[in-house]
Amino acid sequence: MINRNAKKGLNKNNPDIVTRDVVRQKLFVKEFLIDFNARRAAIAAGYSQKTADKNSKQILGNIGIHNAIIKALEERVIKLEIKQEDVLNGLITIYRRSMQEVEVTDTFGRSTGIWEFDAKNALKALELLGKHLGMFSPGIKSNELVPTTASSEVVFYIPDNGRMTRVMDKMH
Repeated sequence: MINRNAKKGLNKNNPDIVTRDVVRQKLFVKEFLIDFNARRAAIAAGYSQKTADKNSKQILGNIGIHNAIIKALEERVIKLEIKQEDVLNGLITIYRRSMQEVEVTDTFGRSTGIWEFDAKNALKALELLGKHLGMFSPGIKSNELVPTTASSEVVFYIPDNGRMTRVMDKMH
């Protein structure tokens, strides 16, 4: 039962009666966990659209709300049985599949000496893995590509619509 006249917390006379603020806060936590958008969660919890930004910041600053969000996230991880190792293995799988090169052929099926791979997803997976490992620090540019040498080949990567095209030149 909701006591609309009470301002905060539980009703002192009857602990089974919760106030409107407590109901809003619980709804805020539930909504916030959907997409982590505090403004949208505040509006969905019944706060005014005009004051949603202000209220969402205040609500997130509330230690009780913060703890409720952390607890709900921990419960979600336990329920889904997701471990850090699973996430990291998934990123590694994405990286490896994205790096699988496909030879580009001409209209007659002859090799052009060009190989393509999915650079966008490979780089994103590497970025997330690097962040997890704490490899990036200010001043390091993570999007630089450097030509590499492998045995008797020099390999260059050329950007092409979100993919990277590999061009090989034989060294003499």
